Amino acid sequence: MATLPPIKNTVGEGFSVEEQVVASLACHLLAGLPWAGCDGATIRSIECQTRQDGWFFDDVLVRVEKNGIKQACGCSVKSYPVFKPNGASREISVALWQQWQAPAPTPFRRRSDQLALIAAQHEPAIREAWIGLTESARAIPPESYAERLTSGTEPSSLRRKGFLSLQRGTPDRNEATAEETARLLRILHLSEHDFHHTSSDSVTRAIALCQQALHDHARAQGSDLWLAIIEFISPVRRKGGTITLPSLLAALAHRFPLKQHPSYASDWGKLEEACHNRIEMLPDRIGNSVALRRETLASRIKDKVASQRLVSLVGMSGNGKSVLARNWVRDGTGGALWLRAGDLSTTGGPQGAFKLTHDI
Repeated sequence: MATLPPIKNTVGEGFSVEEQVVASLACHLLAGLPWAGCDGATIRSIECQTRQDGWFFDDVLVRVEKNGIKQACGCSVKSYPVFKPNGASREISVALWQQWQAPAPTPFRRRSDQLALIAAQHEPAIREAWIGLTESARAIPPESYAERLTSGTEPSSLRRKGFLSLQRGTPDRNEATAEETARLLRILHLSEHDFHHTSSDSVTRAIALCQQALHDHARAQGSDLWLAIIEFISPVRRKGGTITLPSLLAALAHRFPLKQHPSYASDWGKLEEACHNRIEMLPDRIGNSVALRRETLASRIKDKVASQRLVSLVGMSGNGKSVLARNWVRDGTGGALWLRAGDLSTTGGPQGAFKLTHDI
């Protein structure tokens, strides 16, 4: 049965690494760029502190999509390297098997969902061994890969030790089958960061993602956007919650010119100006001298608008409907004036419509 996350995972200080990891994932979401941590899938949403939902890799749940296929990727975030020369720690092994063997009902789907370890950088040889171990597991049938790792034909001793550490790292300490261990490795991804360093390449990459999310003229605001994203995700990361593109845009679009949230103010201004010019050009005088205000008709419409759901003004083209509408707006009479073509002059018009065809 799933348990609540430890208190130390949800409150207090000292979680800057996890916050920056979640913020970097949010940068991918905001920029719309693939996340290498799950085979280049596109992030759709980010959920934090998901142990109570049935996830054992519960720091972050990243919902992704690739080639039209939706997946969930449970992530465990560590501020230290998780693999040693003799393989995986028991903590990591147990969490992996608990997720893999979780009884129904469980949100985890073996056939499609993924698990990611987001940890501090490892020594190059250990990094190569584990990335090679997981990538080969995805490329080779489980029974063939299990045979390779257990028969001694795998040349890398680090890979063999890593495989064995998982095989023996079940919660009940009973050794899993080699084929089942190979299947488990197929869904595991290793992603590294150096957020704990003062001069961090991970921060540099995150700021670059922020620059991709901004319009070209505002790329210099990339660092400010990065800090704003951290500020936004911090309470969500601590208390648990979901980060989506709409929630990011709602929090940030009023402060930064984001590509995903273009401002149409200029377009609306041009549209309003064009409409104003066309309205002012409407001919409303006979012989450029005599104007017909038709105040009696305007008064009747006003009375009907006060009592009817809809008033329709219909008539032949050129009979002055547009000028009457313009004057209605200019006078600030209120209500709505709906101008339609001759279809409303038939008996099939809206119920309760007041027709004034005889007055036009």
